[in-house]
Amino acid sequence: MQRRTTALYFSPTGGTRTYVRAVAAAMPHMGGEVDLTRPEERRKVHMFGADDVVVLGVPVYYGRVPEVPGLLDGLQGEETPAVLLAVYGNRLIDDALAELSDLCAARGFRPLAAGAFVAPHTFSAKVAMGRPNAGDLAAAAELGRRAAEKLSGPWCAPELPGNRPYRSFQRAPFYPVGDDTCTRCGCCVGAQESRGLGDVYKRQVLPSGGRYLHPLRLLRRGLPGGGHPSCRAPCDRR
Repeated sequence: MQRRTTALYFSPTGGTRTYVRAVAAAMPHMGGEVDLTRPEERRKVHMFGADDVVVLGVPVYYGRVPEVPGLLDGLQGEETPAVLLAVYGNRLIDDALAELSDLCAARGFRPLAAGAFVAPHTFSAKVAMGRPNAGDLAAAAELGRRAAEKLSGPWCAPELPGNRPYRSFQRAPFYPVGDDTCTRCGCCVGAQESRGLGDVYKRQVLPSGGRYLHPLRLLRRGLPGGGHPSCRAPCDRR
């Protein structure tokens, strides 16, 4: 059976996408990719059959799969093998892989293999700076090769770490403020609306770098912040 591989990812800052592509590229007959970071892609229906294989990756938020509206709703498999990736900020993956496996199984996907990989932490680029590096990408490619080999014969789903019920999903009790370099360009609002991102990610998409997390004074949600007026209402879709 000749299988087609499709890369699927939710990747607001690009780290998860890099890993998913590295795994998928090491598997046979790489087809296309679906960027679930984009709301318009999440609204589409993506069908996969038993002769397909998908590589699906998400970042880990508080040890869980991100709470993003409709994140996997458009995905539908038919006993479709799936390689699952959890990309975390060098702390723990907690229940993310177990939860992702359950969500995929409920949508007709059969977990084939899984991996956990490190990327810079959401709250600080200094944590896991420079990841993924060459060693990380080599490990991702090796996962892809081993998954492809597993498909050559009878196989069973891997045992994955995690607890059921999953740990409670938390929300950051702070959000960024604008400094004197803020130009009120609105890029942070656009990123939030188009990608379904939390406020912490806004600082990674601004050309001026004008929004930041104050190192000593973390502003509580609901308090007025600086920057573009529309940024003052914290996002509840982290």
